[in-house]
Amino acid sequence: MTAPMTARRNERRLAVAAAMAALLGVVVGATPLAAGRPAPAKASLDAPIDDTIREVVKSLEASYVEPVPLDRYALFALDALADVEPCLGRKGEGAALTLSCAERSLRVAWPPKSSDDVIKLVSGALRLVDGARAPKHDTVKAVCRALARAAGDPFTAYLPPELVAAITTSKPALFSAGPGIEVWPRDPTKIREVRRRSDAAANGIAAGDRIAAIDGQPTAGLTLPEITTKLQGADDSVVALQLKTPTGERTVRVGRSLFADSELVIKELDGGVIYVRVPVFKAGTARAVAQALWDGRPSGVILDLRHNGGGLVPEGIALADLFIGDGVVAGVRGRGGRVTEEYAARRDAKEIAAPLVVLVDGSSASASELVSMALKESRRARLLGAQTAGKGSVQFQIQLPDGGVLKVTTGYYVGPEGRRLPENGLEPHRFLSQPSSRTVLDGADPKKDGWVQAALDELRGHKNGDGLVRAPTGPEP
Repeated sequence: MTAPMTARRNERRLAVAAAMAALLGVVVGATPLAAGRPAPAKASLDAPIDDTIREVVKSLEASYVEPVPLDRYALFALDALADVEPCLGRKGEGAALTLSCAERSLRVAWPPKSSDDVIKLVSGALRLVDGARAPKHDTVKAVCRALARAAGDPFTAYLPPELVAAITTSKPALFSAGPGIEVWPRDPTKIREVRRRSDAAANGIAAGDRIAAIDGQPTAGLTLPEITTKLQGADDSVVALQLKTPTGERTVRVGRSLFADSELVIKELDGGVIYVRVPVFKAGTARAVAQALWDGRPSGVILDLRHNGGGLVPEGIALADLFIGDGVVAGVRGRGGRVTEEYAARRDAKEIAAPLVVLVDGSSASASELVSMALKESRRARLLGAQTAGKGSVQFQIQLPDGGVLKVTTGYYVGPEGRRLPENGLEPHRFLSQPSSRTVLDGADPKKDGWVQAALDELRGHKNGDGLVRAPTGPEP
């Protein structure tokens, strides 16, 4: 089956999964056989169970933030197996499901009532298509990917052992450069944004284009972490991208580059405004920003979180706390809305009361979205820019017997009002068009960045006292 056909089939599955489950719930007798053909040999559910599949199923059921119907796990796994082994067929009626491959068949109870039922069903299906052989590792990987996709969350994903090994055994620099492409988390083959002055932009790659293959490997069925990792590599290395565009398909070789995103930038602008660029929340970030603002006594603050992919959540919370005098800053909720973390503002005399504008874009994710949401919902800041990435969740990594890793979403960030970050990201108060000249992200001076200028205009035009960008109470720094 070709990659485009597989992609289309995967898209249809999400829409018809419930209908398929209902269909498999109708009562039948034995599976009809073609006239004149002998009945298939019977397989057994007592075949050995793959340890990796067992661990994936058990971990998803125990740890994923929302309960997932067990039949959904089973259907996604069977569909993935059928993609790899086209001989696999199934037919269900009532409380039974019959799987078949060539002259072999397997009849199981349906729907599964426990995770053990799912594990036995999947293991039995693997042995059905592989006969007496142990299942091929590529087949197991396809099934594990599908089980993780059944959660319906792009950040819950199976990472195969070769990818884990490449990341953990290589120097960080080998995965620190990229072609300047951002993809949609819930549709990771679709390009969301292309960075200005990147080689991707120079080669005419545009938002909305689809990545069909990376270095010759089809992207159909790959997870978000797999695709983003394959796009990254060493500085000055090249990646070959097969693209589907509105004008047709093409393959282009794109150079990877390092972008100036790693260092904290604090600079005084005109009128006593202090510009703060935070590319990532790492140890000491909040303290460095706090000291600069306490010493600088700014008339206004521009907090630039563009292309901030997150980092240490406590650092982000500590930074938000500089501007919020009282109440809940943010929190984390687990399964059933259970409170797992609650972050409250500290009451002290060092709150920064200056007006605040926050810049965000489509690559502002995770901790940076949590900070932005806290400042927006507390009516402490104006957000300008573009809709954020929508990565408002917490993941736990589980080592698997095959050397791979299962990333499981175990909680969601919430803002001061207790609402979850929207799946499609946080909307700014004011959208800004893409700048026509160089920006801070390209190494430009903040004073020449169009978005920074827009933030300055916002501060100049703001009327004190509406509570949007100036703290309603609290001392000046």
